[in-house]
Amino acid sequence: MNKKQFLLGLLLVCVFACKDATKKSDEHQSPKNESAIEQTGDEANFSSPLNKDEVVKNIQGKWKESEYPYRMLEISGQEVKFTEEGVVEPPTFKAFEISNKCPFQVNNIKEVDKNTIILSLTEEQRCEKLKIENETLILSGYSTNTEADYKIVYKKME
Repeated sequence: MNKKQFLLGLLLVCVFACKDATKKSDEHQSPKNESAIEQTGDEANFSSPLNKDEVVKNIQGKWKESEYPYRMLEISGQEVKFTEEGVVEPPTFKAFEISNKCPFQVNNIKEVDKNTIILSLTEEQRCEKLKIENETLILSGYSTNTEADYKIVYKKME
């Protein structure tokens, strides 16, 4: 074995050792976007009474924003379509998930607890808080542009 081969072998061992150490280090760190509630005591696993099937059933149909009638939301099965005025591309249905937490690194979801329902848009890696009351569907979160909470209220269309 000559000197070049020895140095190349040593370099490869160091690279793989560092890569393995980084991987192990990452496994022990918690995600940066966890809320304080997710990190404490018994609520860490979010074992809430959330019935995803019931939520999905209750949000089916067409919804119109109450303050801006040209923005609509249509939910069919496990897909949602947002329609609004002035958008270049025609709206399409996109897959969504219902859960107690956002699976993506986002900065518009704050104060999540075990009773919060999250609508996650997989394709866009976006999350919104969801609340359903009678014939009203509310999507909410925090806007980093205005540095304030926002709430979009939709009414069920007949």
